[in-house]
Amino acid sequence: MLKLRGVELEWIDTDTHLEGKQIGFIAQEAISVIPEVVEGAEGHYSMTYSPITALLVEAMKEQQSIIDEQKALIDRQQSELEELKKEFEWLKSVLQPTAQK
Repeated sequence: MLKLRGVELEWIDTDTHLEGKQIGFIAQEAISVIPEVVEGAEGHYSMTYSPITALLVEAMKEQQSIIDEQKALIDRQQSELEELKKEFEWLKSVLQPTAQK
């Protein structure tokens, strides 16, 4: 999905394409990434966009899994840090009276 490049474009041929600004992908670029959704040949390509949704959903799931793993790691590290702070404070309290004598 990272290899796809979303673009804003205006078709020159408004007889066969919508007029005004459009957004999408350039089929000639997308064909090397997801050839299953590109049709045509010799410079006249079209794309079927709906199957891309399934790929995007799976990519989002994968990202969410990574985010969840990183959050769990951060939570564990924060918990460990809190324990270390408690130990440090306890050591400080034990050693401080000795240092003052």
